[in-house]
Amino acid sequence: MPGNQLKSSGLDKEVIYAKLEKQGIPEELAEISPYFKSAIIEDSITTKFAREKGTAILIFKDSRININERIREEIEQTKNNDL
Repeated sequence: MPGNQLKSSGLDKEVIYAKLEKQGIPEELAEISPYFKSAIIEDSITTKFAREKGTAILIFKDSRININERIREEIEQTKNNDL
């Protein structure tokens, strides 16, 4: 069962990431994309009444690392820096 293997290994098939800042998208894409086999800027929020108007929607597919563990590490690092 490939789905179970992916889940237990922490390798997610697809990650959808919304970048709230309008600037820095190319840098963000360049920083995160090495961890995935595919990374693209899919779209952005265009609804004129949305608070998030202009937010880029990035799609990352086929992670090369345990992305869940990487996110946990970044959260812990942020928490420790805030102390």
